[in-house]
Amino acid sequence: MRCPGWNALGRPALVCGLTLSLWLGMAVVDGAEEAPADPLRQAALDGEIPAMLKLADEYFNGVNRPRNRTVAAHWFRKAAEQNSDAGIYNLAICYQQGFGVDRNDYRAFEWFQKAADRLNPAKFQLAGYFLSGIEPELTGSAPTPGLPADPERGTALLRELAAADYIPAVRELGRLGLQEPETSVEAVKLLRRAAAADDSAALRLLADCCFSGQGMETDEKAGFDYLSRAESLGDLEAKGKLAYCYELGIGVAPDAGKAFQLVREAAAAGLAMAQVKLGEHYLNGILIDQDPVKAVEYFRAGAEQGSAGGFYQLGVCYSGGFGVEADPARGFEYFLEAARRNHPAAQLKVGQLYREGKATPEDPAAAFYWFKRAAELNYPAGQRELALCYLGAYGTGRDQQTGMEYLLLAAEQGDPEARALLRPPDN
Repeated sequence: MRCPGWNALGRPALVCGLTLSLWLGMAVVDGAEEAPADPLRQAALDGEIPAMLKLADEYFNGVNRPRNRTVAAHWFRKAAEQNSDAGIYNLAICYQQGFGVDRNDYRAFEWFQKAADRLNPAKFQLAGYFLSGIEPELTGSAPTPGLPADPERGTALLRELAAADYIPAVRELGRLGLQEPETSVEAVKLLRRAAAADDSAALRLLADCCFSGQGMETDEKAGFDYLSRAESLGDLEAKGKLAYCYELGIGVAPDAGKAFQLVREAAAAGLAMAQVKLGEHYLNGILIDQDPVKAVEYFRAGAEQGSAGGFYQLGVCYSGGFGVEADPARGFEYFLEAARRNHPAAQLKVGQLYREGKATPEDPAAAFYWFKRAAELNYPAGQRELALCYLGAYGTGRDQQTGMEYLLLAAEQGDPEARALLRPPDN
């Protein structure tokens, strides 16, 4: 089981001149050893560590020989067993990402530990594991224990790295500081320090602060400028967010054509949020010929990367027969998967389907649960439906006071149905 949340910090790369980009997908390969022999392989067999690392790199990336990540991991291990820091770190990455070996975060943690006192990237990865912990791996041929979360130790490691001016740690300390209002101003200072070193993730976080007013005054133009800087550094997520700015006119004059261009570019580069957005363009025929089948392809591509929006839109398509044969039961399953991933509109939809007994048997308790989940995400329609559950004793006990509180909250946030329910009847 992966340690949750740490990938958001930016994925690590192989070190010491190797060229792995961890945006690459995992290849399923045969574990057989290579043949015939060649000079580089012979040097590796003779125990030369630089040859082992170069051979591993070539197999990993498919340079000068067929890509084979199992063999790459084998040679990283050989180098690691001779105490090569590059071999140790890269073998840890293989375990963390499942490249050529079974994915196992505890094994990755063990290998990162071996190089953490010498390699800042390894210490940074250790900090992430201490912050979030590791769940035990109880299946497979080699079960491993878990690691209890130790936020104090993780934060201490980040502070050590930040003191050494390791920019990813500076940015991560800033991100953590944004979680509490009393530390948000200091967090912004840390993010600005990382942004000054052209850390694109820090630039994106600063943009979010500008838009929300967290730790600073709200400044949409500054937020747009931060995203533009991040995008110029090749940050794909920043490109997707810039499209949103152009679409809605946030920090820049609205420009639907520019927004659509950025969405297409980001979707082609594999950004899940852009793939889902492009699917919406195809589904609704916005700035492009309507093509529900193409829309489903993009929604599926986003969902395959774990996008809650992708799962939600697949639910819409299967429920309504858009681009696929209608299958309400399958649509419900997609809605449910999106709901589990904290998509509030999906949580609302799942609650409604449980209440109506459509595509799934009626279940008042389940309906109440999902309405409550949506309400907890401050989703006005979820608050309204939760209010009706309390007022009507549906899936829960009757609670007039709590019901009215949620109904008022939904109305204050502009929910038209909540407002209509609160409006005095005409005489």
